[in-house]
Amino acid sequence: MTPASVLSTSKNFHRAFELCYGNGLPAKNGVSNAIVPAVVCLAFSIELGFKAILVGSGKPSEGHKFFDLFGKLPVEIQAEIQRLVVGEDEGFESSLTLVSNAFVEWRYIFEEPGYHSIDVEFLSKLHDAVTQIAERYVSEQRAKLLATKA
Repeated sequence: MTPASVLSTSKNFHRAFELCYGNGLPAKNGVSNAIVPAVVCLAFSIELGFKAILVGSGKPSEGHKFFDLFGKLPVEIQAEIQRLVVGEDEGFESSLTLVSNAFVEWRYIFEEPGYHSIDVEFLSKLHDAVTQIAERYVSEQRAKLLATKA
């Protein structure tokens, strides 16, 4: 498993999110787009982005909860993600906690009756930040491969 292989799969799930979510607006009949599979795909994409960073850092990458995966990251990477997602806003930790188990919760949402909501805007910003940082690990991996071929 390499940062590149994990990030590649992450990008595939993000593309699936884009296809399911559409433009985020309800369809003509007032029904939303395929929001449940969209959230599941976005959440899994984020999880894999975290894991790409962890693999690149040589750290364990097990689990689904964002909060736990985030906590395994080097402190400087945690700070960078927070800065990219919310700037200097203090609400990052509480927002991350609210969406931490999104992949599992939304994958099994049919088991829980009632109204469900999730902050897709926060998830999207988290995805972008995690992907940006994971790309650096992929670049480092490529540079090492090229150096060994030279």
